[in-house]
Order: sequence, then C-alpha cells, then structure tokens
Amino acid sequence: MKKKILTFIFIAVLILFSVSAVYATETEIPDLPEGILTDEMIELTSKDTIEDLVNTPLVYSDNENQDVIEGNKVVAEDTIDLKNETIDGNLVVFAKNANLQNISVDGDVAIFAETINISDLNIENGTTIIAGQNINLNTISTKGNIYTACENLTGTVVAKGFYIAAADVKISGKTQVSRLYNYSGNLSLESGNFENVEAKIDALAVGNNVKIQNNLNYYSENEAQIDSSAIIKNVDFTKIQKADEPATEKETIKNRLEEIFNYVISSLVKSFFVCGFIFLFAKGFIKRTKIKNPAKYIGFSTLKGLGWAIAIPLISLMFILTGFGAGIGITILVLYVIVFWASIPFVSIALMNAICKGIEINDKFKFFIALAVTFAISVFAKIPEVGVIIRIIVAFAGMGIFMGTLKEPKNGKPKEKKTEVENKPEKVEILEEIEESKSEDNNLEDNK
Repeated sequence: MKKKILTFIFIAVLILFSVSAVYATETEIPDLPEGILTDEMIELTSKDTIEDLVNTPLVYSDNENQDVIEGNKVVAEDTIDLKNETIDGNLVVFAKNANLQNISVDGDVAIFAETINISDLNIENGTTIIAGQNINLNTISTKGNIYTACENLTGTVVAKGFYIAAADVKISGKTQVSRLYNYSGNLSLESGNFENVEAKIDALAVGNNVKIQNNLNYYSENEAQIDSSAIIKNVDFTKIQKADEPATEKETIKNRLEEIFNYVISSLVKSFFVCGFIFLFAKGFIKRTKIKNPAKYIGFSTLKGLGWAIAIPLISLMFILTGFGAGIGITILVLYVIVFWASIPFVSIALMNAICKGIEINDKFKFFIALAVTFAISVFAKIPEVGVIIRIIVAFAGMGIFMGTLKEPKNGKPKEKKTEVENKPEKVEILEEIEESKSEDNNLEDNK
C-alpha cells in the first residue's frame, strides 16, 4: 500500500461502495453519482438536511480569506499542502502525504493518500471519499455522505451519513452524524451527537459525552463498554463468534461423523430407488454386468467412463450448436448428469453379480446385497485422501458400466458339426479291425 497508491485507491473505492451497498437503501441515502466525480450534484430536500436531523448547529469556516478556484481541481504529488481555498467544482487529491486546511468545496471530494490530515474541510453539496493509511479529520463538514477506508481514523465529523471501514476508529469533538456505519477492529465514540449507529466491530467503547437519539446496533464478540452518562435510546447487541476460532476436537469429530452419516444415508436412498427400478424393470442390465474378474472389469469400465465423460459433452454441444438439434443435445446432457448421479448403484450391481457368482439366490437377496455393497462403497468413499480416489473411480466406472450395458451381448458361436476329418479316425479303426481279422484267417489256413 505504501508503494502502490493507485492499487490502494482501487481497493479502497471497492470497499467503500461495498460497505454502502449493504446497509443503505434508496430512501435512506442518496445514490452516488455515476463515477466518482461528475458535475451532477446531490440535492437534498429541506427535511433531509443535517440541521433537521441533529439539534446542534453546523460549524463552517470563514471563507473571507480563501482563494477562489473556478472549476475542478486535481492534484497529484508526493506531498500536497492545500490551504485557504474555495473550489467551485470537484476536488481530487492523489498523494503520499496530503494536508488540507480551511478548504471549501462545492462539488465532490476524493482524497487518496497514505497520511491524510484535514482541518476545516467544508463540502457544500457533493459526496466525499477518503482513503488512506492514517486519517485525521479535524473538522470535516458536509450535507452529504462521507465514505472512508483506512487503517487508523481519528477526528470530528459533521455529515448526514458516515461510512467507515478501518482497523481502529476514534471519533470525538463536536461530531454530528445522522447515520454512522462502522466496520472496524476497534471503535471508540468519545463524544458526539448521532441519530443511529450501526457497527460490526471487535470492541466498542462509548464515552459519557455521546448522545444517540435512536438506535445503537452493534455486532461483536464482546459486549460494549458504555459509560453510564451516555444517552442512548435503544441498544441492540448481537454476539458473534470469531470466524477463525478453531473448533474443539470433540466438535470436529462430531461434524465429521455427521457428514459421513448423511453421505451414507443419501447413497443408500439413491441405491434403493435405482436398484429397485433395475430389479423390477431392467433385469437385462443385471445380466449384462455379470463379470468374471471384478478388478479388471471395474478398471476397464473406469477408462471407458473417462472417455465417455469427455465425449458426451462434446457431442451434445455439437447438437446444440446446430440449432435444430438443441433439444437432443440438452437431453443428452440431462441423461449424462443422471448417469453420473447413479454411478454408485451401477457399480454396486456389478459387484453384487461378482459376489453372487455361482450361488443360487433369488432377486430379493441380490437386491439387499447390492445395498450392502453401496453401504461399503459410501463408507470407504469418505475416508480422508483415499476417499477422493474412490469417488472418482466409482463415478467414471458407473458411466462406463452404463454405456457398456447399452450394447447387445455377443451370442456364443454354434457348435460346429463333425467333419469328415473328425470322423476319419473311426473309419481307420474299422479298417484296421477288418485287416486284423483277415490276417488271422490266413494264418489259420496256413496252419491247416
């Protein structure tokens, strides 16, 4: 922030406008002009002026000894010292150190610097944006709104709305603010007159010279230290917990078990309906997932599923781009999501077939075995580190199994009829027997 003023400016403006957008409404706060600085001024009706909202009178500096500058004034230097000037237009300041004393501006004011010291700055009509590291305001007066972002802020302010995003804020003197919105680490209201105060802070201290006519609403880890002499009509305290507060080991284990329980139950419910549908209406799916080697089958299905996971979106995109095939492309994408959603039931049925191989059991028991497999998969899927790999494999394997079952199973080849070559050995044996019998007859005749 010290080296790159322009980067800080951009971030500060984003913070300021984000802060104002959260709690401001159109009826409460006038809209900012388009752009930080424009010639369009914010006009306030008589009932909206600070005099009607706060009882104490406004304090403005004497302009008799001021130099009058017509039009806008834009200054960008390392150190800027402005003193005794009246600017009819807008004032824009970019600097490392900015010092302003006895300045009156008729338009908008934007001041961006590391260190900002302001003494008697009067803004007649416009919006004021101040961003820096250390800001000291003594005194700044406006009928409009002031937006500030910084590390440390101190000072006295007279304004309709005062928005603060800072680490440490101290407001004192004859401060007169209709609505104060503060987002800081520590907020100290030492003195001042406010209509409403809303703050989200680490710590809040309210001094004895503070008057809040309506509401003090604050969000904090700790209850505010409010002086008994301070006048506050209504106090609303909302206790918040530290965002970075580590959970206890007991709470961590409890949350982990709840997460596993919810995942397992959702997987079982999913499998109950998907497997139930398959067992009732799509038994062909079960027959086509009968496997001999589960590891090999799941491995090949995972690779196939990975390929389909890449190809299907591309195919559907081609249909959508053609225009007339948009409906087909969208339908394919919907089915694609459904298949991924039902990947655990598909894998469960395939593994159920492997478990039940060679066992004669009815479909009812097979259905419950598939649910048991789902339970096992979902539990292993929530094991730290390993669970991520299991979920990825199951997702792609489910896609591959589903796409594989869309193909008709290959029919076995019919048994071939015995050929003459196959029958030849039998004929040879018969001929050998005949020859043997003839030789025996010839031997008998010789013997005679």
